[in-house]
Amino acid sequence: EEPMTLPQFHVTAITHRKDPLYATCIVGHAKNDGEVIRFPVIQANNYNNLKRVVAGFRDFVAPWNTRGYKVVVQIDKRYPGWGMQAALAALSTSQGFASTNKAIAVSEDIDPWDQDQVDWAIATRVDPAIDVVILPPAGVYPLNPAASKRMAIDDETGYTEFSFIGRMAIDATKKLASENRRATGTSVVPDYQSLELVRKNWKSYGLPGG
Repeated sequence: EEPMTLPQFHVTAITHRKDPLYATCIVGHAKNDGEVIRFPVIQANNYNNLKRVVAGFRDFVAPWNTRGYKVVVQIDKRYPGWGMQAALAALSTSQGFASTNKAIAVSEDIDPWDQDQVDWAIATRVDPAIDVVILPPAGVYPLNPAASKRMAIDDETGYTEFSFIGRMAIDATKKLASENRRATGTSVVPDYQSLELVRKNWKSYGLPGG
């Protein structure tokens, strides 16, 4: 695949000082300089945007290792269909439309920063025939690795290239009876006090770990 087209410069001389300052940017790996700068920007911009437009909004997360291609929106669900509305809203932000391939909405009982919990919500609260919406391909960030097509652009837009990819919105929130379906049951989890007591006394039970 051809590399992305970027501005070039030609070195004609190199000078230095006795105590040089060396500035660089290493790209490619998960914790590269660009991602360190980009991650809080994605978080803050999307958080502020979705807080204004999504009823019951609680949190937004773009997991670091997914580079913004996957995002999670947490809501306190108030109305039927509001899980899908939140997921679609996340795809409609400027960053969401440019880079995000998959947006997932979860309820207030799921920690959006814990991807194990997010995966559990997808596994137990998503009927793929009802709770997944696939959007048609559109032009996106050219280096999107999941894109099915990448092409050079030479027209009035001024951009050099785009990739084209569809989007997926997933409603992994708790389902309401008013959504004309079986309501989500109560999660079977220990109460906090009992859990803390077990953790505190774990070693006394003669069990490994803890």
